[in-house]
Amino acid sequence: MSAVNAGRRQEARSAVLIAAQRAAANPPSAEMLAKVSGAWSEALKIFRDFASLLTPAAIRELDELVAQVDDPTEPAADILRAALVSGMGFSEAEYMWELDELEKAGYRPLALLSEGDPAILKSLVLATASGASGIRPIGFATMSSSAEANEHVAAAVCRARAAGLTASLFHLLPAMVLLAAHQAPKDSALYRLRRKAEEKRALFH
Repeated sequence: MSAVNAGRRQEARSAVLIAAQRAAANPPSAEMLAKVSGAWSEALKIFRDFASLLTPAAIRELDELVAQVDDPTEPAADILRAALVSGMGFSEAEYMWELDELEKAGYRPLALLSEGDPAILKSLVLATASGASGIRPIGFATMSSSAEANEHVAAAVCRARAAGLTASLFHLLPAMVLLAAHQAPKDSALYRLRRKAEEKRALFH
């Protein structure tokens, strides 16, 4: 994820300079594209494996876990900051952006994007750009030949826009990070999900 975030930042800076007419269009080097694309392919597989394990109960409990980010008595915000900034190469500004996005989602990002339906969330993840067409689409779902998947993508984007939220796959990261650090009771959906995710290596630690 560090390589992905570094590539996204470089692309964003380039776009700003071009828009301000301070630099000519300068496509990323083939070497950087290959590095970012390879890193994103690995990350996307983790996202897809994770989404394939979700149940309605797990989505509800994951969102409850994410909501602890807004509770100063819980360690969730510190855990998330350490994972995203120190572990995955997010800048401080990008971390604060993610917190702002979570607030817009009412700290229920999974429910907002999927309406609590694992099949919808799985469709969104499967439709996410692979990075083969460039760095900028990374993290965003694209239209495909599947009419049902396209309906899911369009509906999720509409729900996100209504909340002022960016419809990005990166909003799954807080749930994945916090689940990896969470000691859930053995009778909970989160405990079962974590065990399955660890067996499948479908978590960001």
